Amino acid sequence: MISARAIRPALFSILVVLFFFAGSADGFSPTVTAARLPASDWWLVVHNQCSDSLHWINASGEFASIQRPALPNEAAAAPCSFRAMHISQDGRYLTQTTTLTTGVSAISFYDLQTGAWLRVYEAAANETARLGHRYSSDRSNRIAVSFSAQPAGTPGWRVVIFDMTTGAEVHELRSGGTEIAGFVGGEFLAVAPVIPNVLLIGEEAATPGLIVVVRFDRLEPEGAPYGAVAWYPMGAPGVGQALISSPYATMDLDLLPNGHAIEAYFQAGYAPGPPAGGLLPITSNAVGLVRPDTLGEFVPVSLFFADSLSTVYDVHWGADGRIALFRRYDGTVDRLYWIRLGSAILAPLEQQVTQVLGVPTGFVFSTADGVYYLNESAAAPTGPIFSNPGLSGSMAFVWATAFGNPPLALVAPSAGTTGTSPMPIIVTATPDSGGCRLRSADGSTVNVRSGPGTEYAILGQATGGMELPVIGYNGQWYVVNFGGVQGWMAGWVSTLSGNCGGLALIGAPAAPPTAPPPPTPVPGSGGQPDLYVSEFALDPSTPVQGQPVNVRLGVYNQGGASISGVSFHIDWYPGENYGSPACGWDLDGLAARGGRILTCTYAGYPSPYAAINTLVVVDTGSAVAESNETNNRFTRAISVTASGGGGGGQPDLYISEFSLDPATPVRGQPVNVRVGVYNQGNAAVGGTSFRIVWYPGENYPSPACEWNLDSMAARGGRILTCTYSGYPSPYASINTKVIVDVDNAVSESNEGNNLFLQRISVSAS
Repeated sequence: MISARAIRPALFSILVVLFFFAGSADGFSPTVTAARLPASDWWLVVHNQCSDSLHWINASGEFASIQRPALPNEAAAAPCSFRAMHISQDGRYLTQTTTLTTGVSAISFYDLQTGAWLRVYEAAANETARLGHRYSSDRSNRIAVSFSAQPAGTPGWRVVIFDMTTGAEVHELRSGGTEIAGFVGGEFLAVAPVIPNVLLIGEEAATPGLIVVVRFDRLEPEGAPYGAVAWYPMGAPGVGQALISSPYATMDLDLLPNGHAIEAYFQAGYAPGPPAGGLLPITSNAVGLVRPDTLGEFVPVSLFFADSLSTVYDVHWGADGRIALFRRYDGTVDRLYWIRLGSAILAPLEQQVTQVLGVPTGFVFSTADGVYYLNESAAAPTGPIFSNPGLSGSMAFVWATAFGNPPLALVAPSAGTTGTSPMPIIVTATPDSGGCRLRSADGSTVNVRSGPGTEYAILGQATGGMELPVIGYNGQWYVVNFGGVQGWMAGWVSTLSGNCGGLALIGAPAAPPTAPPPPTPVPGSGGQPDLYVSEFALDPSTPVQGQPVNVRLGVYNQGGASISGVSFHIDWYPGENYGSPACGWDLDGLAARGGRILTCTYAGYPSPYAAINTLVVVDTGSAVAESNETNNRFTRAISVTASGGGGGGQPDLYISEFSLDPATPVRGQPVNVRVGVYNQGNAAVGGTSFRIVWYPGENYPSPACEWNLDSMAARGGRILTCTYSGYPSPYASINTKVIVDVDNAVSESNEGNNLFLQRISVSAS
């Protein structure tokens, strides 16, 4: 990919300080000291596959180069072959998949700063280890790796979370485990020949720890994936299982840590592009965006681009999600295009691009003559910022500064160990065929209770490495044999081992009384309050998607002291992962052993949800000092029927996106308006003309832009644009407004979501 005509950038003054180079025909061979590499807005590591070397690059060129750390017992590979590698987000730890001389697939962990091997984890017989996508590791240096049985073996798979700093296993999801057994569709995933593909490992504020997004791909090269799941290894409050369905099920997809994804897919409302030939196993004619508020939220794809003229594929984010990139093939020309979100300018890259990787300030890409960089504020790329005749078309991107990270000042990578170095620590993944057992996840003490909940009595404790036989499960709790007595341990603080397939679902024993004995009063204090949700109900009990539902909840103070002189707040969230509540109440006081009934009406659940966990939080601001602060959250799983809100064979139009360019308009100056209209219903709009209008201000008497559409496919959308002459001088901020189907020409399943408002600022100059 790098031609012999390319000239390497001159960095002599910097390199003399950092390294001593010995010249060679295929590039530099540095002896690296422990100097710190200068801070950079972004970093890039590339692998020269022919020389098997790693190169650290920033916008000024190369800063460091080392030979790839190789295990002493690696199996020989073909010259100039691809190596699967992953570097932690802080740039320090290297993880590789390798085939050993024994034929076993292995995962190795290496410290780039110290040049030391940490651990090698050998897969079980007939297993293949696979690294996931770019963000399959998180900021805490945990990485999720998948293992799947080869086609000739018995179907089976695992996803293991490792600590990259030590190589130790932290959590495991397996095809024969209880998480899959308790998941709808899990009976298929347990036995089907699938390849787990780790898309993301991240954290959510509402969960006690991790969430891992896994897509299940087919073994055969053609065909759409079977689906995707979000896995909560440490449990999710209010979720009765460790797995929930995930929307990231498209093969051609790029996912950011905040859950925003760009994907190429087939949109039935548009004509297919030209035959892609050998370009893609799956034809796609549209680019869509998936932008939930949280990782665990299930949202439909929103159409971003489709032209009925080309096949689109190879989608990427740039500039932390502010730039979208994708290739278009029109039957003759195959080219990469990029577009700033919020604009309507689709810009081609004139170079023949081979690889793309987003960085916080734009994106980098490689061609036949080097590495180029495009800043999000620039109109064209700069470069080549790095070229090396020794690469000879064998370069592969390995790593770049991660999402949202500030500039880094890394310690220079060590020259590392070689094939003659001592063997690192090796751990073999020998299948455990013993009975299912449970122990503390980190060796700390875990309570064993009389039922599946913290309100049940503590029978005793499992300490250290004590393993207890597992006889069943219920949600995120496992039933164990605790000295001949049936006990319950929380799954999010425990680790399973052994053969745990086919565990029985065991019903919970009768719950203890909700009101405990009166607390012992503290002399002079009169005891303390204790708030909790005493009742919760919806009317109808099974809401209809898109239709109003009445909410009723009871707040009770079971403590020995009243609340007076303190205002506290109660919130109800339609879904536990919703970004903001739908109803809120403020109370100024509550008697000891007294309560209040609170009510509200919710407009209706959006169409994607057939089931969801609703959430109530009492005393959200912790204004009241309580004897028990752990029982202020209440969750309940509810079902939602699909006869409204995009279902029932009717269209449902809404505004899927809105942006201005510039985002902060200048008074009296032109501004470009971009509106996305989407039909999230199950029926197309056909034979009916409907109108969309945009008002620069919600109280303007007439719109500034309007559009007429004659049709729209089910689950399809359109991007509409116009130019506005400019805001008059009095406005420093204003609410802009869009209305879809302003004349109510289309009969929709939900008529309540056709209005869109957004607060914007207007600059004086």
